[in-house]
Amino acid sequence: MAWRALQEVRARGHRRLLSRTRQGRGRLARDRIVPGGLDAALGATRTSVELLAPWKDAGDAVRRDDNLRSAVLRRAASARERTLELFGDESVHVGIPPRWSTDPRHGRTWPLAYHRSIDYVNLGSGSDVKRVWELSRLRHLVQLAQAVAVAGDDAALGTLEDDLRDWHVANPLGWSVNWTSAMEVALRAVNLICVDGILVSSRGAYSTRPLLVSSLYQHGWFLSRNLEISDVNGNHFLANGVGLVWLGRYFGAIGEAPRWLERGREMLLEGAREQVLADGVDHEGSLPYHLLVLEMFLLARVAAGSELEGLDATIAAMVDATLALVRPDGLMPDLGDDDGGRVAAFSDAPSRDARRLLALAGALLEHSQADRVAGRAYPEDALWLLGPRALERSVAAPSGEAVVRQRWFPEAGLAVLGDGDDHVVVNVGPVGFRGRGGHGHVDAMSFEAVLGGVDAVRDSGTGSYTGDPVLRNELRDAYAHTLIVIDDRPYARIGGHDRLWSIAGDARPSLLRLDVSGEEHLLVAVQDVRLGATSARYERRLEWRAGRLAWSDTVDAPAGVPIVSLLQLPDGCELVDGQIQSARFSYVWTGPPGAEITLMPCRRSDRYGSVRPGLRAAVRWVSRGAPSALCWRIERR
Repeated sequence: MAWRALQEVRARGHRRLLSRTRQGRGRLARDRIVPGGLDAALGATRTSVELLAPWKDAGDAVRRDDNLRSAVLRRAASARERTLELFGDESVHVGIPPRWSTDPRHGRTWPLAYHRSIDYVNLGSGSDVKRVWELSRLRHLVQLAQAVAVAGDDAALGTLEDDLRDWHVANPLGWSVNWTSAMEVALRAVNLICVDGILVSSRGAYSTRPLLVSSLYQHGWFLSRNLEISDVNGNHFLANGVGLVWLGRYFGAIGEAPRWLERGREMLLEGAREQVLADGVDHEGSLPYHLLVLEMFLLARVAAGSELEGLDATIAAMVDATLALVRPDGLMPDLGDDDGGRVAAFSDAPSRDARRLLALAGALLEHSQADRVAGRAYPEDALWLLGPRALERSVAAPSGEAVVRQRWFPEAGLAVLGDGDDHVVVNVGPVGFRGRGGHGHVDAMSFEAVLGGVDAVRDSGTGSYTGDPVLRNELRDAYAHTLIVIDDRPYARIGGHDRLWSIAGDARPSLLRLDVSGEEHLLVAVQDVRLGATSARYERRLEWRAGRLAWSDTVDAPAGVPIVSLLQLPDGCELVDGQIQSARFSYVWTGPPGAEITLMPCRRSDRYGSVRPGLRAAVRWVSRGAPSALCWRIERR
């Protein structure tokens, strides 16, 4: 009780301080917050930001490369029009000037209020705060700064400075929905430091630099007092640590900055110990989030240098896992949540494309396998953060070198089958986030399959979080995955509309056999399902050989229990004479007596914030009390 009373007193004190700051008064105001004075900080941060990354060398390299230069100019042109990528893949017009607290899809505007008093979740309204938060990460300012550095684009600089001023007017320290998540504060700070580094290295001075530097100190002050710490920490905790490291390195010896750097370093080392499983996979149950966490570790390592060498083993393990899990097209399989999460904004890479991070890891750790897979697809992150040697590594990577792939991740419960353009990732693991769900889905025994470089079995995606709770739960439930449901009882229970990151009652499958040593691969796993006072079990036997994938599900359930086998289909499938056909694949099934197949319209999501019609196959039968088997075979045409 005493601790809670102390916290309440501190919270009231912070609110009074931030209220005065909003009025331009008090010690946190931008013209007074930086210890030692803003003028001294302008000089010190100019030196420190130029040492953070080789911004000038990167700009010179892009200027000499026609493809990279044209990409920078194209992205800057979209940014000047305020048509911005918010979730890694899709562009949205956000207004001129941007409506910083308005959901650009829904039109809902959050109030200009104290950050702790704002209901940012807003369940049932149809609005989604993530769209607002993504806009206020200010990644488009990095794109504009790149155009200034590469092409001397004065129009881009004008847009950048206009939006920087406008954002600060619309978002006083601690007052607006864009201060309600410390993760957003941290990642916004990283992008603003990148903006400053690029502009300082190319132009020296610019008119809004005093505003940017003082605002960054405000970000550090706020972040260090609002850390997202829980009994089980996730990516928010890591993002806080990344922000503290970047801000601490940026401000050097000024004021609280040394403490920020040390606290951020501690948080990242703790996250490496507790959030990355022994097999190198992030613990949240989502492969897209594995990429986001890897990116955060890489960015922290870039900023902190040798002070975070202790992360290298964790980063290397995550890179090795990524190399095994990534599809032939460079995308990470869509298992678990995918909300387009990313930090840096140096390229047009799709959010799930692992190659931009592999290029950065290859250059940072001298990891030749990462260089080999990354190639020249998206070298910009590595180029801007580590310099032109990153380009040299990608060019020199031996194209004929075989990539050594790990095939089994025992703690994450992921198995990789296939070779070449065939790639199958099977989930036989826990729900994620140490059994709580987090960004995981009810998808044990499910898989995503690519044959000949084309989707043959897909995942249903994510769709939305708070913006559409019904869609959120629909796409993370068992029926949205390729597995067996017995007696309409999924093996685990998703939370209700007020618990959108909760999954309870996990029943992790057991791997019985995995053979991936030859030209044919085999996986056998079994799962027990509780049915009230009784139980059922099914065994999945999945076999791959080049261009072909087959699996059988043997179900042992009490008599009279209904069983449904679900298969999530790609576009272009239809049911012909009881079998599924498409232009690329044949899908053939055989089942127990009385089994019937239907194609069910469903919803699916290709990227966060989007939803469109999809199809899934459902084969239904009723148990006769003895084991019954359903077999599927997919072959390329």
